[in-house]
Amino acid sequence: TFPGGHVESHKAFHDSVVREIKEETGLEIKDPRLVGVKQFFDHNDERYLVFFYVATKFTGTLKASEEGDLTWMTREEIEKSKLAYNFDHDLPIFFDEKLSEHILDGDRDQTY
Repeated sequence: TFPGGHVESHKAFHDSVVREIKEETGLEIKDPRLVGVKQFFDHNDERYLVFFYVATKFTGTLKASEEGDLTWMTREEIEKSKLAYNFDHDLPIFFDEKLSEHILDGDRDQTY
């Protein structure tokens, strides 16, 4: 999967994305762009939202963190790798501008 994390109280999504990437990769990203959202429901039927961002400008050197090892990969390499559960359904949102949503609700696992 890609680096990720949580949004701190009263913080912008943008600022949280920049902070999480810095903490998990050592990179300082510039101009992250929201490209989509994923929603799913827990066992109490509470909705969780995940916001997908892309950034192509950055400074710094990639370094592992306590989150785990990191590596640069092409899309093809990612698709051939062992992925986190259902991440293969998230990937198209990062690469296809016509898609913007992935929903998991027990009955559906769809990308729109």
